[in-house]
Amino acid sequence: DYIDFVQSWRASTSLEDNQRRDLLRKIYQRAVQSPLQNLDQLWKEYEAFQNQSMNKDLAKGLLAEMQPKYFEARSEFRARKSRKEGLVLNTLATPPRGDEKEEDQASMWRKYLAQERANTGDLSADDLHSRVAYAYE
Repeated sequence: DYIDFVQSWRASTSLEDNQRRDLLRKIYQRAVQSPLQNLDQLWKEYEAFQNQSMNKDLAKGLLAEMQPKYFEARSEFRARKSRKEGLVLNTLATPPRGDEKEEDQASMWRKYLAQERANTGDLSADDLHSRVAYAYE
């Protein structure tokens, strides 16, 4: 885990310690905006990290600024998770041969791919292309 790696750094000066804290803050802020499986745990860690800082007002301001982005990422993760419900992910794709289960599975895959292409997460064009390509893999 990259956060653990950066936290393990031992600073020899206060400048290095401030740089390490700034880097950790940036890492946490990027992570809590990403729709990840362990997002709630990351948010709790980020809150604890910010509340350990010397400036409590700055910590409250940064947490208040990041909270809507965290909620948005959490919502997107849940939406992605619900889109995958019912999909059989551990088999190779084959054209349906008339079996009702296969037809249902093909229909669910078409719906899933259409939702991924709809860009509900407001991704950039490059990120959307990568996301849709990943959905096909």
